[in-house]
Amino acid sequence: MMGTGKSTTGKMLANTLKYAFFDTDSVIELAHPGESVADIFKKYGEDYFRNCESQVLKELAPYKNLVVATGGGAVSRPKNWSYMHNGIVAWLQGAPELLARRVVAEGIEKRPLLFGDGVSEDEAYSISLQKLQQLLEDRTKYYENADVFIDLRGYGKDEQSGAPTAVVLHRLMQAVHEKINQTEAERESRRQFTIDRAGEVPSLKVQPSPNAALPAAEE
Repeated sequence: MMGTGKSTTGKMLANTLKYAFFDTDSVIELAHPGESVADIFKKYGEDYFRNCESQVLKELAPYKNLVVATGGGAVSRPKNWSYMHNGIVAWLQGAPELLARRVVAEGIEKRPLLFGDGVSEDEAYSISLQKLQQLLEDRTKYYENADVFIDLRGYGKDEQSGAPTAVVLHRLMQAVHEKINQTEAERESRRQFTIDRAGEVPSLKVQPSPNAALPAAEE
C-alpha cells in the first residue's frame, strides 16, 4: 500500500542485515531510462507494468540475502506469491487515514495518476483516503497471505504520523525473528515422530513372480 514506507523501511532493514536491497519500482524505472513509474503507467498501461513487476520478482527469487520492496499491487497476482514466498513476506499494516496523511505529506506532485492537476491539499487527502480504502478492501485477502504483519500505528506525539521508521524496523525484525524460530520449531517437530503400534505392523514379504516357474517357451 502506498504510504506505508516500504522502501524506507526496506533499506534500513537491508543495511542492518548487510543484505542487498531492491525496490521493484526502481528496477523497472532503470529498464525504462528517463521514465518514472507514473510515465510507464500512462504510456504502456497497468498490465504492462505488472508484467514487468512479475519479471523482476521472478529474477530475484532464486537469490538469498536480499530485501525486496514491491509495489502494493504485486500481491494481486498469484504467481508473484510463488516468488515472494522464497523468503519471508511482511505486510506493513496501516489505517487508510494514516496512509492518506502520509501520501499528502510526501507531495501531491509525486502521484500524478492519483491526483491529476489543480488539486488542493484538502482534496488530495479526500482522494487519497477514498482510494486507499478501496485498495485495502480489494487487497486485504491477498495481504493476509503474508508471513508477518507489522503495525504502523504510533502513540503519543506519533499518533498522527505513525510510528517512526526505527520503531517499525524494530517491530519488523522482532516479527521476522519469531517467524524464523517458529519455522525451525515446526521443522524439528516433524523430525520427531513415532509410529503408533509399530510392533504390530506385519513385515512385507517378497513373493515370487507367478511367471518365474513357467518353463521357457520352445521354439
